[in-house]
Amino acid sequence: MIKTIKNIIKKAINTINSRSHKINYTSTINNKDYLYNLNHILDLDQNFKLEKKKTELISFLGDKNEKISDDYPVIESFLKQNGKTFAVEEVWRSAQSNKINQEIKKSKVFIEEEVYLLPYYTSHFGHFTGDVLGSMIFFLNKFKNTKCKLLVITPSKYWDSFFIKNFEDRIVLKTPLELVKNNYDFKNSYVLPRFSTFQNIVYARNYFLSKSSNKTQIKKIFITTARESRISNIKELIIFLQQEDFEVINPINLSIDHLSEIIRNSEILISEKASVYNNVLLFRDKPFFLLSSKNEINLEKKFFIGAGIYKTFMHGIIKEIFFEDDPKFQKEKPFKNRIKVDINLLKKSLNA
Repeated sequence: MIKTIKNIIKKAINTINSRSHKINYTSTINNKDYLYNLNHILDLDQNFKLEKKKTELISFLGDKNEKISDDYPVIESFLKQNGKTFAVEEVWRSAQSNKINQEIKKSKVFIEEEVYLLPYYTSHFGHFTGDVLGSMIFFLNKFKNTKCKLLVITPSKYWDSFFIKNFEDRIVLKTPLELVKNNYDFKNSYVLPRFSTFQNIVYARNYFLSKSSNKTQIKKIFITTARESRISNIKELIIFLQQEDFEVINPINLSIDHLSEIIRNSEILISEKASVYNNVLLFRDKPFFLLSSKNEINLEKKFFIGAGIYKTFMHGIIKEIFFEDDPKFQKEKPFKNRIKVDINLLKKSLNA
């Protein structure tokens, strides 16, 4: 009783003493004027206490225009635990919940063997690299001496090959197409914690940038998906850059090892914006040019945390060049706006 009273008095004194010393994440009086996102940081040195659980992985289709091939449609997958699935952001929770509920009556595939599971998977390349990849690699290394394997889903055959080459005896590999056709009921699963975007990207970058490099000799490269839906004058741009001795690279056509060598070691690199840019995020620590839209800044929070957040990790080495949208008014989500590259402006930036 006395101890309780002392604790109440101590708490009251601390509250009074701290009344002019507030919690404020930007530490400014106008904190609410800033757009930011909070990221939890896991202690990666801790002993992860994992209990065997019965879980269900539920998947739904995403943007059909983003798929790399028919076997790799864009999907999102959420793990149901004790009757619940979990979101990390309020702005997307309702939409995700609706899509999950639409899929719960699909036929099931039952998995009896023990398996490690992440609570969230996606085959969307930007979110795979930005929100999942680093945690996959960390846990595969963390539990490399156990018999239990980790379920892995990737956005392409080249990313499948990367995991097979480096972790073949530690993974259960499924294609997005397999997952979206059925829900998966796991009888003996160990659920691993989800990384924040920050921790996921930092770990993935550390992993790739710590690898030895073969010093592939390519002086100038342009990373692009070569889609007119992203750059209206892409054909004109490619011709100009080839005349300037740039090699044009579509990352979906290269192995991960080869792609990382090229991006890491090129002397001059230009990248298209949006998800394709995440290749540069993973593999490069030198300055590069990014072709951007003038209208994809000062966005609302859901678009910042959905895509814009990834770019913040490269500020300091990005040389961003801003171009007009084409057409001027578009109904696309931010970072999907089509731009028209002003060749003269690009030429001036390259020669600056």
